[in-house]
Amino acid sequence: MKHLRLCETGKILGSRATGEQVRSQVEVWLQAGERVILDFEGVEMATPSFVDELVGKLFRVWGPQALRGQLRIVNASPQTRALIRRMVDARVQEWQRRETRVANAPV
Repeated sequence: MKHLRLCETGKILGSRATGEQVRSQVEVWLQAGERVILDFEGVEMATPSFVDELVGKLFRVWGPQALRGQLRIVNASPQTRALIRRMVDARVQEWQRRETRVANAPV
């Protein structure tokens, strides 16, 4: 299990570039079959751009079933947790639409 303390990246997580860097590392761990904990303890603020790039895109690419049990988010403030929920919901909808298109594509 990998425990990623996001406060080591910064107390304010505000850019897509930072989210992409963190997501790249998380994806390496997930591909290796590791479970990942994203720990927001000590993070004062996470912006929509960062959250979408990190968590939202993980859900869009991997899908909710693949991440169930593999990704855990802990110690997020109520505001950050609500933001994560919004971003994940939007990206899961994208993933579901993509999966539906693939399933309905002519063979």
